[in-house]
Amino acid sequence: MSLKLGGTYGEILDIVAHGNLRMRGQAFVVFKDQESAAQAIKEVNGFILKEKAMLIQYARSKSDAIAISDGTIEEHKRQRLEAKEKRAKEPPQKRFKTTHSGGFQAGGPSGAAGGSGGGGGGAASSNIADEFLPPNKILFLQNLPEDITEAMLTALFQQYPGFKEVRTVPVKKEIAFVEYENETQAMIAKEALSNYSNHKIKITFARK
Repeated sequence: MSLKLGGTYGEILDIVAHGNLRMRGQAFVVFKDQESAAQAIKEVNGFILKEKAMLIQYARSKSDAIAISDGTIEEHKRQRLEAKEKRAKEPPQKRFKTTHSGGFQAGGPSGAAGGSGGGGGGAASSNIADEFLPPNKILFLQNLPEDITEAMLTALFQQYPGFKEVRTVPVKKEIAFVEYENETQAMIAKEALSNYSNHKIKITFARK
């Protein structure tokens, strides 16, 4: 199965796919302009590739290709090196950030785009904060409003592919678990609903 991006959504400057284990299943697609990247996100997010739904997000930083095109490559490399050195000095819990997504990510104001096709993910540790836990097909919901019901949660989460069930905890109504068929589908729902409602329901991956 192939995914056609070039031409359909705009000019692609670069495609980067790292071979290391931490970045397995991810790729970054650099579009020439932000409008093309935004259109790709809108139309390709959730696309099923090799039986997994892709999760598309803007990349967190400018790509080398964009930096070369706008003449800021030297400054870009310097800033990246400084950021790398700063991360190296941080404690492991803070350094660990799960970047596994579910397909193709479109990146930043520069039009850079990156993505992943699922897979990977290190073992969870009891010392890792909830926000940085590795992907899991089960989501952990916290800070639920008192009046929310299992039926309401089911209606909310079954909008996304792969939904299996909601499991509430009778003695702790502020938490619940939502299970999907695989990690990638859980990621899509998590990203889509993380800022749902003014109540700020907290959605993280469950601990394995």
